[in-house]
Amino acid sequence: MAPRAVSRSSLLNHMAREHSFSIGLPDNIVYCSEFLDTLQDKLDSLQCLYCEKTFRDKTTLKDHMRKKAHRRINAKNHEYDRFYVINYLELGKTWEEVQSEDDRELADDEDE
Repeated sequence: MAPRAVSRSSLLNHMAREHSFSIGLPDNIVYCSEFLDTLQDKLDSLQCLYCEKTFRDKTTLKDHMRKKAHRRINAKNHEYDRFYVINYLELGKTWEEVQSEDDRELADDEDE
């Protein structure tokens, strides 16, 4: 029997719902298969996706990620930037710069 094709949204929703793993809004992900492969490679290398520390076995890694609430990727690791659509909106700006501009606009709107 051939493996059942899993949709991007169901896989990302599974990660969030079953593992409390946050990658931000799924609609903002581009190159999703490559992104998931990158995450899987890190986990296969027994590396925490958040602090990027390497562990001796899978159980220790899972316990670490659960106990430390490292259920997200490291936003400061720019290797992930290519997987988020926001990084393609304004050339020459990082997602952090675009996000801070959005935050300033929201604050300005509230002041009016």
